[in-house]
Amino acid sequence: MPSNLSDVDINVYFSNIVPFDNFNMVCAIGGLLKYINRKRIGVELRPSNILAPITAFKIFHFSLQIFKCELHPSIHKIGCGGGKEGFSLYGILNRCRTRRGARLMKQWLKKPTQNFDELNMRLNVVQFFTEPQNAEMARNLQDSIKNIKNITARTMTRIGSSRCSVSEWKSLYKSIFYLNYIGDLCRTLPRDIVLFNRISVAFTEDLRYITSLIIDVMDLEESIMEDKFVVKCNVDPSLDEKKRTYLGLPGFLTRVAKEEMDNLDNRLKSCRLIYLPQIGFLLAIPRLPDIEINNFAVEGLDFMFASTHQVHYRTQRTQELDAMLGDVKCDIHDHEFEIMMKVYLEVESRTGILYQTLNLVAELDCLLALAAAASEYGYIRPCFTSEPVVRIKGGRHPLAELCVDMFVPNDLLSTGDGSKVKVVTGPNASGKSIYLKQVGLIVAMAFIGSFVPAEEVELGPLDGIYSRIHTCESMSLGLSTFAIELKQITSCLTESTENSLVLVDEFGKGTKEEHGLALLTSIMRFWLEQGTHCPHLILSTHFYDLVKENMLPNSNMLHYQTFDMVMENNEPVYLYQLKDGFTSFSHALHIAKKANCNAQMLERATQLFDMYKGNMDTLVLWNDEISDEELKRCESINKKFLELDLESDGDHVAVVAFLDKLADDDCTGMSTQHIPRPDQAEAAQSELSI
Repeated sequence: MPSNLSDVDINVYFSNIVPFDNFNMVCAIGGLLKYINRKRIGVELRPSNILAPITAFKIFHFSLQIFKCELHPSIHKIGCGGGKEGFSLYGILNRCRTRRGARLMKQWLKKPTQNFDELNMRLNVVQFFTEPQNAEMARNLQDSIKNIKNITARTMTRIGSSRCSVSEWKSLYKSIFYLNYIGDLCRTLPRDIVLFNRISVAFTEDLRYITSLIIDVMDLEESIMEDKFVVKCNVDPSLDEKKRTYLGLPGFLTRVAKEEMDNLDNRLKSCRLIYLPQIGFLLAIPRLPDIEINNFAVEGLDFMFASTHQVHYRTQRTQELDAMLGDVKCDIHDHEFEIMMKVYLEVESRTGILYQTLNLVAELDCLLALAAAASEYGYIRPCFTSEPVVRIKGGRHPLAELCVDMFVPNDLLSTGDGSKVKVVTGPNASGKSIYLKQVGLIVAMAFIGSFVPAEEVELGPLDGIYSRIHTCESMSLGLSTFAIELKQITSCLTESTENSLVLVDEFGKGTKEEHGLALLTSIMRFWLEQGTHCPHLILSTHFYDLVKENMLPNSNMLHYQTFDMVMENNEPVYLYQLKDGFTSFSHALHIAKKANCNAQMLERATQLFDMYKGNMDTLVLWNDEISDEELKRCESINKKFLELDLESDGDHVAVVAFLDKLADDDCTGMSTQHIPRPDQAEAAQSELSI
């Protein structure tokens, strides 16, 4: 970074590197930089005042509506997870039944792969499930996948602790059970499809062992009733003996209580022997009315505590029971916890194969979702080639086609030996921006292994999609609209290669026309001078002088295209069909009319436009229907205004009074509708010139 930059220039410089509107990412980068400097990474032997050097940042931009987060209107309900997914490519493709699958699909869309072997493997799976004869198998797999829970390392840690709940054990068992079922289903599918073969090999007997171990040891029904891990009978003989002892305690304690009655005071008419976990065996005697609160002493009994209706004592017999039977309930709990930990250790030793199978099922979940979307929307399989080509026949916008009754498809052909640069012109609202986004989305879908909305698609190697389409303004950036545009186009210029797809929509509109046109021309020349090494570029523009004045050099890499339209009753009818050539008409007034703008304003705009085309002075515009009375009013207002002394101190009061009087009189003679003709009132025209 140059050392002589001002604070504003430094802000602009860093804004071209880091998108400050992505708050969470900026916070993460700040934490990372602080960690790097604290650990002295890369500068271990340098003085302490030398900071770790940062050579480059690589930012991914999303302007194709691949993701769209919609926040809740109430700030109290937004939550830490952001908002729900809106109308986006991810929104229509994500039909995953598991959270792990949904995260994987989002990762695919954020980081498409360039590995054609991996892409063809995914496409083979999608194609298999889009075939009608395999629809039932797809439904069975999806019904099974939805029963698999989100098992993570944190889940396993909780299961291995005393804090785990029965529902977590139940979820673990249910997930592994359906993993085994999915493995059995995949073993019936063709082994020449790589993913099915991977699942068949990865789903070993270890998973079946875990399933049988849990169901053989854990009593799910009793565990749910007692809300803790309960071991089945006949698993551990010593545990079974403790449980039999505990279950026989009520009858045994009743017999002992009868024996204790013989040794009690005659005043005591009843008693019972009870067992309290962690306390032991106690003799419970009903409270007598004549016994004082602080005088519970009974000969031969050790007072322990008193409740509302009973007084509890320890006797010689209860001490014998404690020594003989111990704390039965706690012993059972400890014994069952010990068995639970043994089961957990068996499961934990096989978590590697468990996570591997979960990842494979997440991939299967994603591809089943892509197959469902392809079947519903009529997508086709793209083809990949080693040649530098982007060929799309009958391409459709995957989102826009869902919002209209009929969508007009369009083609694209960009090859390495010619026509890599497309300049698209056309009227406003003719479909230019939709076309650019359509191409970007089709390419993005193809490089995650999805079918695409088109008739035919052939793609060569592509290392990235770069766009200057959407300008996201933010108060936190401190940048103008045009500065943000420059930031985006800079990324396209510096990061794109001959195997990149670059989409530029109306660059330069945020500044003066001459400056925007000059910048756009120089950028286009920069790319055209690269010849066959320039990226696949599609640019839409309203700078018609770029074409009419031949500002670009002749090149076989350059191809002009426009969107077709016809005129009916002096109104343009858009056909949304791309064709060769260019146009110099924007039909902005027609769009303004469709937007229900004020009719008077549109009439005035039409007059100004016609005068501009005829090289006429736009100030020479009057209304022949002005009356003599209105003309005299204009002259009077002009005369009174000129009589005001604007140079003396405090005369602003007179100006305010003059304007207030005009408002009170509802004097509107200076409006555009009442401008007098020059031959009627020279003074009035002088007023207009002022």
